[in-house]
Amino acid sequence: MSEITATPSRATSPYRALLAPGIAQALIALDYAIVYVALPTLAQRLNLSTSEMQWVVSLYGLTFAALLLSGGALCDRLGARRMFIAGMVLFLFASLLGGLAQNGALLLTARGGQGIAAALLQPAVLALMAQRFSGDSHRRALAIWSAIGASGLVAGVILGGALTALSWRAIFFINLPPGLLALWLIRRHFLPAGMQVGLAGLKTGPGVNSSGHSAEPKRRPIFRLLHGGGALIGCAAAGALVWALTRFAENGSADFLANRLAAAMLLLFILHERYAPRPLLSRALRSLPGLQTGWLSSACYMASVGSQFFAMTLLWQQSQHLDAVTTGLLFTPLALLIVLGNAIYSRLSARFSGTQLLMAGFAAAGLGLWLLSINLTDSLSLPLIGGIALSGLGHGLIYPAMFAVGLCAVPEQQQGRASALIVTSQYVAGAITLAVIAVLLGTQPDVAAWQAVFRGLSGAALIGMLVALCAARSPEKS
Repeated sequence: MSEITATPSRATSPYRALLAPGIAQALIALDYAIVYVALPTLAQRLNLSTSEMQWVVSLYGLTFAALLLSGGALCDRLGARRMFIAGMVLFLFASLLGGLAQNGALLLTARGGQGIAAALLQPAVLALMAQRFSGDSHRRALAIWSAIGASGLVAGVILGGALTALSWRAIFFINLPPGLLALWLIRRHFLPAGMQVGLAGLKTGPGVNSSGHSAEPKRRPIFRLLHGGGALIGCAAAGALVWALTRFAENGSADFLANRLAAAMLLLFILHERYAPRPLLSRALRSLPGLQTGWLSSACYMASVGSQFFAMTLLWQQSQHLDAVTTGLLFTPLALLIVLGNAIYSRLSARFSGTQLLMAGFAAAGLGLWLLSINLTDSLSLPLIGGIALSGLGHGLIYPAMFAVGLCAVPEQQQGRASALIVTSQYVAGAITLAVIAVLLGTQPDVAAWQAVFRGLSGAALIGMLVALCAARSPEKS
């Protein structure tokens, strides 16, 4: 029986359709950050060990990164709208389980469930926007969506402190109202594949035949939908890599078993993608210059301004002994500047190429992070204020630009896997960066250690600028 949904009205602004993807992106970012400031309270109330505390944070990112490529493959085969609904339902169930958890095992199960749900949601969100918007409208949609997503990252840090003061369970229950709203909005603004209504500046959905009726997808076994061995090996490789990095961050030294397992699985995945007749990422997709720039930029983003929140949270709470609520409030100016950077991208995207804006964003971020390293003790110093301003604006430029460049030449039916590749590189780079930060800080970080952290983040932004420069000078400009 076919599904019946509301048809978007022509009088309705098409950008209202961004509310559902924006809410989903905000929840994904919020849940990655919200537990940072609530972790001490969680550990006290549930009697978590030091190792369990680490896994509360890392398990979400581990499952997210490990299953993201499979989420992209499922999105391309089953449809972005269907995967969005399935992912959001799972995310809300896991959030409810986390809020009701009475011990560490249930809490870790809930965090893993949230990561799996996020892996289904992320590629579906980007694929839905690629299906609905095109050309200039797609660039504007990316800017609006990334601004909403950026607010979720900062809201996670701010709400983590405020809600923990009431009850730590509220950091999970807070997901329920916006998640339910997103489910209602997705049914209202996105019709099933083949039924999308054409509006000015928008696309119609895939699967429409010449008579306007949707073509029924062929039924395939679930193993084929996951691209068989490629997806399973990819999941195992990403999971083993993130596990090895997490073990390194926990112990301060390499874990023999984790490192060997990660190396073996990565080699197996590379061999599969090189020689298998049906690789997870098609050879044509991997050869697109824009996508190569996109995933490399994504890795540099997370190794620079993407990890700035984590570094500054540790600086303010552990070294300067600020409480969680004050730490959250200090992030407000940075949040507003990221949103301003998104707005600047939206204004300039019609005049400048994506690679040019990406290069400008990385240049501003690199300079800002370097300025932050000059004076870390005075919160009102000119270098710190200038550093926050430049890094925030750079952050706001980089995030939508890297997706615009990475996905501009990708066929619509492969948008899910391409977006998954970009986000997977982001979270794997994030795991590497957090491990490096932990090593640089040691057990008793001094001013020199903190300077090394922020200069390292600045160096990653410089590498991102060079990636964008090389792409801008290539014959095929984005």
